[in-house]
Amino acid sequence: MLGVNLGHLGFLVEIHPDELPEALDRLEAEQFTVEPHSALLVGIGDDESVGFNDVAIVRVPGNGAVQAVLSVGGQPMGRYRRDGLVVSTAIGSTAYADAAGGPVVSPKLDALIVAPLAPMAGISRPMVVSADEPIRLELLPESGAAAVEVDGLVVGEASAGGALDVRLSPGAGQVVRLDSDRYQRRNQVKLSLPDLPFLPEELRELSPRPALGS
Repeated sequence: MLGVNLGHLGFLVEIHPDELPEALDRLEAEQFTVEPHSALLVGIGDDESVGFNDVAIVRVPGNGAVQAVLSVGGQPMGRYRRDGLVVSTAIGSTAYADAAGGPVVSPKLDALIVAPLAPMAGISRPMVVSADEPIRLELLPESGAAAVEVDGLVVGEASAGGALDVRLSPGAGQVVRLDSDRYQRRNQVKLSLPDLPFLPEELRELSPRPALGS
């Protein structure tokens, strides 16, 4: 897969639309490397979805807080009471999980990141678990029903008494890299942008304009 950034930050991609013709020429000339990326396999009952960034269990307004018990590798780790929970891959750690206060994890590390959303009780800190430890979230009977989002798309609903299973599938995706060093440098800049009080286009407006004739 060759990603082209049609959005704003675009952490997964290194190519912008105006660079696409040159990128396609380099593909034809086989001047590229392939970077494997893990995927999340998300099970809700008999249904399974695949995501490369994250899965989020999010409180539906009016349904009450999400209350769930977390198990990692079959071992109970504790309970959550909050607006929701995000489980992400390493490459997805810079997306929803990062916004929820989770750690930024190297994309070369196969791991799962668990980040709570607006915790009210129970586990309140994010955690990182290994690739071979499946995650299970069991909604308590008193939990409100929650929407399940995979890579930003609602794929179902988790009801009180139900469960959500998440496991990692290493190397499920193959991403084309034309210049890995350039990609990393761009990401370093992109990671700093969310902390700034201005949008990128606003920063350009604030930059000093060159003097006439210079």
